[in-house]
Order: sequence, then C-alpha cells, then structure tokens
Amino acid sequence: MNPHSKAMIEELSSHPEKGGVLEQDVLVIFTAQHHYVTPKFYTETKPATGKVVPTWNYAAAQVYGRARIYFDSKSDETSAFLQKQITDLTRHSETSIMGYVGGEHPTDWK
Repeated sequence: MNPHSKAMIEELSSHPEKGGVLEQDVLVIFTAQHHYVTPKFYTETKPATGKVVPTWNYAAAQVYGRARIYFDSKSDETSAFLQKQITDLTRHSETSIMGYVGGEHPTDWK
C-alpha cells in the first residue's frame, strides 16, 4: 500500500469522530501527457532569427482543499460514493468525450 494512503487511513481509523475528513488541506496534482519539442519544429522563427531552443510541452493542475477519505470497503456510504463516481465518469466519458447519445443501451452498465 502507498505509505501516504496508509498514513491517512490509519489516522482516520483511529479517530472515527472526524467522519473521514482530514484536518489539514491537501494538495492533489493532476498531469497530462507531456513531450519534448525539438527546435526543428520552429520553422517560422529559425529562418528569421536563427535563435531556437528545445522545450518541453506539458500541462498540470494543482488542486487544494479538504479531503474526505472513503476507506471502509464494507460501508454503504463508501459503496454509494464509488458507484456515483463511476456512473458520473462513465456518463461524462460517453457523452462529452465519445459523443454517445444513447439509444441502444437504456440502462447504466453494471
């Protein structure tokens, strides 16, 4: 198990009155694909100035906030939360990303 996850679960397990919410704010970092950009891609500036350098193309977002940790796999609250997350992610992916509008699959995937 990840040592950070283990520490959070141990802390919350020993203090059930916290309701699964960590006392301190957390930082979550999301990253996208990244890649090297060679100077030969700078076809407009190189002929004009001759000054080009390699670079790195990336995207990242830092999110700060309070975290509620769902760690009890036998809890109805954990099951309901995870089911909602999966349903919402599936709906978003199918409609926004894949362009699926429904029709032949009238019920949620189980």
